[in-house]
Amino acid sequence: MSSSSKTANLKLNIWSGTDKPKREDFNSDNQKTEEAFNSLEKIRSGSYVGDGQASRVINFGFQPSAVFVAAVGAPGVETRPDGGVILRSGVASAGTQGFGVEVTASGFRVFADSHQGQTPAVSELNAPSVSYFYIAYK
Repeated sequence: MSSSSKTANLKLNIWSGTDKPKREDFNSDNQKTEEAFNSLEKIRSGSYVGDGQASRVINFGFQPSAVFVAAVGAPGVETRPDGGVILRSGVASAGTQGFGVEVTASGFRVFADSHQGQTPAVSELNAPSVSYFYIAYK
């Protein structure tokens, strides 16, 4: 006998002392739970090692709404001797370009040496042999 009551949202079984659960009940609950979990907003995290190319695309199959990238073991911002700054971290959101990183249809693109206008800042998000981590939100 299936359970005598169900949860409000996923309709999972709630057994009372007189119910006799069956394997099908558990399988059904597991399937519902997995489907609900898979429908949640996705967060993708990972890492890459810079290759020094002017730009690099990291693909993971969906367009993120936002992405954060930073160098591992290096300051996110460093002052240069000329008063400018080197940025080793960046944030971008869909529809806008961040400094040194931009969202693409299936991931994001980073730049090794990106200048914006007259800003005395340089973005280094693909420097050779530097490890970076990222977090992207769907």
